[in-house]
Amino acid sequence: MNLAYRADINGLKAIAILLIVFFHAELKGFQGGFIGVDVFFVISGYLITSIIFGEIQTKKFSLIKFYGDRLLRIFPTLFIVMIFVLVLGAFLFSAADLKELGQSVTATTLFHSNLFFSDDIGYFDTPADYKPLLHTWYVAIQMQYYIFFPLLLILFTGIFRARHKFWLPVLTFVALAISIYATQNEPLQAYYWASARAWEFLLGAILSVGIIPFIDSKRLCNALAFLGLVFIAASAFFYTPETFSAGFSGILPALGAGFLIYSGFRKDSFIRRLLNIKPLVFIGLISYSIYLWHWPLLVFAKYYIIRELTNFEIFAILILAFIFSVLSWRFIERKFDLSKLKVKIWQVFAALMALMVFSISLGFIIDIRNGFPERFGSVQNIEEDSEWEGWRDCMADTTDPKTCLIGSENAEPTFVLWGDSHAVALASGIDESAKEKGRAGLLITKSSCTPLLGINKIGKEYCVEFNNNVLEYINNQPDLETIILSSRWATCATGKRYKNEKGEGVELVDIWTNANQDKINAELFEAGITRLVSKLLEMDRRVVLVEQVPEIGYRVPNVASVTKERERNIEALIAPTIEEYRKRNKEVSLIFNKLNNLERVQIVEVSEKLCGTDKCRLFAHGIPLYRDDDHLSTYGSYYVSEVFDPLFSNLPTNK
Repeated sequence: MNLAYRADINGLKAIAILLIVFFHAELKGFQGGFIGVDVFFVISGYLITSIIFGEIQTKKFSLIKFYGDRLLRIFPTLFIVMIFVLVLGAFLFSAADLKELGQSVTATTLFHSNLFFSDDIGYFDTPADYKPLLHTWYVAIQMQYYIFFPLLLILFTGIFRARHKFWLPVLTFVALAISIYATQNEPLQAYYWASARAWEFLLGAILSVGIIPFIDSKRLCNALAFLGLVFIAASAFFYTPETFSAGFSGILPALGAGFLIYSGFRKDSFIRRLLNIKPLVFIGLISYSIYLWHWPLLVFAKYYIIRELTNFEIFAILILAFIFSVLSWRFIERKFDLSKLKVKIWQVFAALMALMVFSISLGFIIDIRNGFPERFGSVQNIEEDSEWEGWRDCMADTTDPKTCLIGSENAEPTFVLWGDSHAVALASGIDESAKEKGRAGLLITKSSCTPLLGINKIGKEYCVEFNNNVLEYINNQPDLETIILSSRWATCATGKRYKNEKGEGVELVDIWTNANQDKINAELFEAGITRLVSKLLEMDRRVVLVEQVPEIGYRVPNVASVTKERERNIEALIAPTIEEYRKRNKEVSLIFNKLNNLERVQIVEVSEKLCGTDKCRLFAHGIPLYRDDDHLSTYGSYYVSEVFDPLFSNLPTNK
């Protein structure tokens, strides 16, 4: 197939970019709009292979010219967007967020931001809404293909010549198998890996080199095109953010794009004429600029407004993104065309390298200066206490319990602090209280693993084994007489996250019975915590249930950096009321009160210290009590330590 201009390809690009934009804007009905990137990968494979393969066959292909073309196509607009993001970030972002932004600028400039962000998606990492360059992972993968795919194509056409009809499909199926394997084993990370997306690019390549024979039937072409639209629409409307489009899930939208490209070879195809509509074609022409501009504008708007955007605000931001996109397409993308520039190729590379060095230097300086905390004067120390004094190292990396000594170093351990990351967040305060009373214990925690017995959290199956191992460990250590349980109980009991917090909810399964289908989270949570407490009481242990720390729903240090210097009332904006706290923890409180009636069970109420008669506190003496939206900071942990004093005053010493 020769590469004649096809306006319908731009129409398909328009569909892909609109799906992505509507998904990022969180418009209803487009929860699967992220599959637009799958469509783009297939289109890129088709277009780039058509260019390279045609020039190789006519012996006109120049690798240096190709690289120059791609860099000129990608980097100038990307550079302008990065500078815009850095300037706005310097005015709005907290020191920690600006530091990470500097790191992401360096990664984006070097076209490995996909790997940077794949390593930055841990439990405690910055949420997506605080990463204005997160979307550049797609640009990085595209550039990685542009660097290595021409070399592969040159190699195979040189060795196998006309046998590309054999090796290209073989490579595609191998790449698909790799994608499926990676997605099943590392779903979050694989979403950003070039290896998990390569098969989509290769699918587009297959369409460009005539491997699939042309079908002359107009009816069949129209049927394929219609099926392609159905595949893309079904993916966009029925997939959810929990559906990872790499691997098996990527097959539907990728095939949809492939069907539309293939059926479009017939010029009188109905769908091709539909995709040729001028507004769609124009949106497709500026789709790269739209992709680069829309996400940072949404991120900064949410960061500054500190709430969910209204429909009017979303509309205004998307209009602004469209205006920026038209301008950057008109005055940057169209101007930097190697065929139109009267310069030598080495001059192009020299200019681009200078811009890249400048961009990398900016990112590096911001990183090593820790985000210039002095920008905000009195706010500069607001995040200094947001980490936990080494207690994170006590969290188990495996299903085997990992213990750390907590409390007095001169006493033998008589208690265990067992829980998830919220137990880690409380460790400093409990450590201080225990030391004052001359008591010692062990900290045993694993992220996301709520202490429950016989209950599995979907997606966290390792927690069942971990909790069983901890229980066995305690059973074998009779001197550990008191077990303190701490966790983010409300998320388990309700199955939902809190307010503005992003991420999946929690789905529980009772692995001890077969009657799970009709039970809600609260019932399953009650079964799991009741079994655990009963088991510990059978071991003749004392059980302490630590009330959940009030959740905020917004990252406190970040919001503080935006609000304090601008004299906005952070408590009025995000502090939960005592009524909200009680409503959120209603199910947990009912269950805990039942257990509190049992002998040798007691409750420690941290809300007594953290909440007043109206609202719960975010700061004490100007220092944040939280490190993010729901975990106490080290200072916050010390702030509540006195609520544990009565507990440790009554704890027995080791025999």
